[in-house]
Amino acid sequence: MGNGGNTPGARLYALAQAEFRTLERELASARAGKDGGVHRARKSMQRLRALIRLLAPGDVRWALREDAAVRALRRRLGPLRDAAVRLELLESLGKRDLDEAQRARLALARKALKADLARLWQGRPADSEFWERVFRDVERLRGRLGQWPVARFDARAAHAALERSRRKLLTAIEAALGQTGRNLRHDVRRRLRRHAALRRLSAQALRRRDVGARLLLDLAREMGNEGDLWMACAALRASGPAAETLPLRRLLENERRKACKRHDGEMVAVRRRWLARTPKPPKTPKPPPSAAADAALEAAE
Repeated sequence: MGNGGNTPGARLYALAQAEFRTLERELASARAGKDGGVHRARKSMQRLRALIRLLAPGDVRWALREDAAVRALRRRLGPLRDAAVRLELLESLGKRDLDEAQRARLALARKALKADLARLWQGRPADSEFWERVFRDVERLRGRLGQWPVARFDARAAHAALERSRRKLLTAIEAALGQTGRNLRHDVRRRLRRHAALRRLSAQALRRRDVGARLLLDLAREMGNEGDLWMACAALRASGPAAETLPLRRLLENERRKACKRHDGEMVAVRRRWLARTPKPPKTPKPPPSAAADAALEAAE
């Protein structure tokens, strides 16, 4: 389908075209060795996955294939992003009021992480097959834009995709409340970001206003502090003898647990204000995806 017309599907198609342009621009920055380009490219891929998920009710098999391709591409950049984040987190710890022994251990850990990141970049020079393959895969994905089932996208399809995302987010919140496990908390954060992206993009395609999307994204960003503290602890643990980093790790873990408790209250408020009530469905809604299709989408996550 072309990008002509003034239908929800045409507007969603235009959003996808713009996102591919953004992705190629940020990948060019990443190819030049910019950590920020890697981060922004991965965020762009997440938005593409959200667009695909909005279309999933119209063609589940297509959505599974395209989502898997974008997910695999995003994971290929994961090691670069993870190494950069670990280094950034330890560098931020240097601004704290630490004793001499802690600063010495932190300096050693930062030196090791900086070397790790440098090795990753050295193995991926701009003219390497790594980047050639990344850009080939992006071009292949962009070349399949004409196969996107945007003609089937309307308010009913958006409602089906948003309802599925909302239910999954509510389940994740229920499982995480009162808990501090990293995986449970991370699951809530990723589903908050996904649901916020789905709401924002569907609102743009349908020409609606959705103030809740921004608030959900704000909470996801706040909860990122929990993950940052966990990753900082993990980086310290891997940097040398456990006994030498134990005091600082205990400090960070206590901060993380306090953040979990604070965010629990915010999750409850968000659940009550923006997630508890099912949005009013459009008139004459289409049947929801089958249980098998729903399970397939869940397995793909």
